[in-house]
Amino acid sequence: AETRYASQILGSHHVVGEEITTEDAVFLFEQCALNGRAHGAKVVLSIESEEKDRMAYEAALIAAELARQEGSPVIPNISLILADVGQFSRIINLPFTPVTHESLPNKAAPGQLTAMEIMTTRLLTKIFESKKYAILGHNIAYSVSPQMQGSAFRATKLPHEYVRADVETVDEFVESDFFRSGEFGGCSVTIPHKQAIIPHVDVLSDAADKIGSVNTVIVKEEFEEEGFQRVLHGENTDWKGIKNPLERLLGST
Repeated sequence: AETRYASQILGSHHVVGEEITTEDAVFLFEQCALNGRAHGAKVVLSIESEEKDRMAYEAALIAAELARQEGSPVIPNISLILADVGQFSRIINLPFTPVTHESLPNKAAPGQLTAMEIMTTRLLTKIFESKKYAILGHNIAYSVSPQMQGSAFRATKLPHEYVRADVETVDEFVESDFFRSGEFGGCSVTIPHKQAIIPHVDVLSDAADKIGSVNTVIVKEEFEEEGFQRVLHGENTDWKGIKNPLERLLGST
């Protein structure tokens, strides 16, 4: 998989017909990580009562934190509970939740929900909040990013907003209510602000650090000693737009 840059490995385990402990579920997530070879881990549990419908989700969080503390890769953990009694697990699981569709005659598995049902419930219960994104630059009236990203949000039932942040200096942007708001989810960065934004992010990716330029700012909530804090990650994906087409044309060698 690493050589071909195509296949990805998902470690998966289903517990059917019996209820296990949270500790055992954490162990299953660790096993499904396949000693760092898996790109994702999926654990599906069975429960007897809705009172334990967060068990898989909590086990996934614990497993991710243990991996982080051990210096192991932190991969997406898919945490689900079987049947109707576990439907809430499909609401709170964020990565790669299996869904059904309104037009299908039958569900592939008991308890499956449609994407619309999941997103509506996430919004109503505040599990998922609407965010505001922007393209940051100057003299960018030509940019079609708001139309493109906005269409993607609508197609995927995401309640987000994507606008232009056309400012002469980065300082104007970072001092704005838009940037300081808890609704700010991140931004694309274009000329002339790709270098000027760097002092305002908390963490630089290796690519952004080496290139000395940031074209994407990602807002994450991370747990620190003072509790959950907003952490801004600076990323550079411009190089992929050069490297990937060349590799397809010339080969990875």
